[in-house]
Amino acid sequence: MNVVSGLLNDTTQGVLNELNGSSAELFLKKIDDKTWSIAEIVEHIILVEEGIIFHLNRLGSSEHTVEIEKVLTHDSIMEACLQRVIKVDAPERLVPAGKFSSISEAIEAFTAHRKKIATFYKTNTFDLTSIGFPHPRLGMMNGDNWLSFIPGHCQRHIDQIKLLKEELVDQ
Repeated sequence: MNVVSGLLNDTTQGVLNELNGSSAELFLKKIDDKTWSIAEIVEHIILVEEGIIFHLNRLGSSEHTVEIEKVLTHDSIMEACLQRVIKVDAPERLVPAGKFSSISEAIEAFTAHRKKIATFYKTNTFDLTSIGFPHPRLGMMNGDNWLSFIPGHCQRHIDQIKLLKEELVDQ
């Protein structure tokens, strides 16, 4: 879990660096109607991670266990997350609603959110290998897989923010 915990710290700092390196105008700007702004990307990251922790807490607190036929490795999850050539549409419940109107608001919410995630990483006592739920593209994943997914998904969106900034500056 040390690798994943380190990646959680790295991606927390990565998001904060991108937010601190953005202007107020750039933060809310979109290339087109199909592309999220930086504000919306950060909101999406939070929505996804809150959903994962919610499901792990719900499943870990129940008697329900699941048998995973093929457990994914940390490396395979990270590789799948970081492939930017594969575009994935977020399910409706994970599409941002425009919650943040300022960088400071997003930084405050993201920092508080990541403290909750770090606490879960450190304090949960669930047998994460015996609980799980499916990912729409990666299939059934256990709790350990989902904890690897969190920083991988976040890094994917840090890369998206960097590309978005380049495109917006070039406009």
